[in-house]
Amino acid sequence: FDSSIALRPYYQYLWPFLVIIGIIASLPSLLHGCRSIKKNTTLFFLFIITCFISILFSKDQNASVLYTQRLVLGYGFALVVTSSKYDKIIINSIIMYCSILLIISAVQLFFPPIYYSYFLPLVNSESELLQSGLRQGLAVGLTNGTSQNGLFMSIGFLPCAVYMLFKKEYKLLFSVLAISFFLMNFATGKRSYSLIITLELLVLLLLRFSGKSKIKTITITSLFLVLLICLFYIVADFIPSLSSVVDKFQELEDSGDITNGRKYIYNMTWNVFKQNSYQMLGANTLVSVIGKEAHNSYLQWVVEFGFLLCWIPIFYMIRIPLKLSKRIIKC
Repeated sequence: FDSSIALRPYYQYLWPFLVIIGIIASLPSLLHGCRSIKKNTTLFFLFIITCFISILFSKDQNASVLYTQRLVLGYGFALVVTSSKYDKIIINSIIMYCSILLIISAVQLFFPPIYYSYFLPLVNSESELLQSGLRQGLAVGLTNGTSQNGLFMSIGFLPCAVYMLFKKEYKLLFSVLAISFFLMNFATGKRSYSLIITLELLVLLLLRFSGKSKIKTITITSLFLVLLICLFYIVADFIPSLSSVVDKFQELEDSGDITNGRKYIYNMTWNVFKQNSYQMLGANTLVSVIGKEAHNSYLQWVVEFGFLLCWIPIFYMIRIPLKLSKRIIKC
């Protein structure tokens, strides 16, 4: 909806409406929810309060208000969805949604005339990220750029890969979907999501064969990854855009900056923080200050919320991985 020029006016009203109605309808289950949800919501309110405080000192109040509004609506929507007891319905809905985006991405790569005629007009075709992706022959699908599409391909891959490895029913269907999401992720040219999706697969394989001896687990996992790499290079001969991640690494290495300008942005962002260590710039205002995003949420929060309050959003985001890290290592 946000990417579509035609649908965006409806989205501005539909999202708040769905969240309000959803919260009212699911209030009993939310009030009697488990302790972890209540604790999570309490911590999230601290995050929201931090954002509201930052609006008072913001360098760009419109940007801070919009960020806070979307944060509240996003969390409200997530609360409603996760209040349901039917996890399977939620997961299958995610698979269906991401599969639609996967199909549109495939249409873009294999049937460009159809994509340009029917799908491209639905999105903001003036988006610089979108046009850049199209010029390079990368998969952008029905989003405003390769980053969003890479994210959706990673999200779609995970439940399909879990079903492929652990579920007995419809194994062929989920195998095809998981492989398609995996390959399409590389077709977006996003190095970060390609690394993430590879790590996801590695962890799933280790969990799948964890009941066997360590030597068998490592051997089976290694063989699977080797076969996948061979498949990747075979398919890449037919779909050149799959090699875009490898090509991008090579191109950036030759240029002398493998970070693609990120190091310069990080240094510039850190210099802004050193000048305003205890001063709040306001939520989501870094673009207004230096003309660019930090490309790192944690660093951006440090700059925008200042030294005194930046720990609230950072702790909120990293506490779950820290909490689960022992279980993951044990597995």
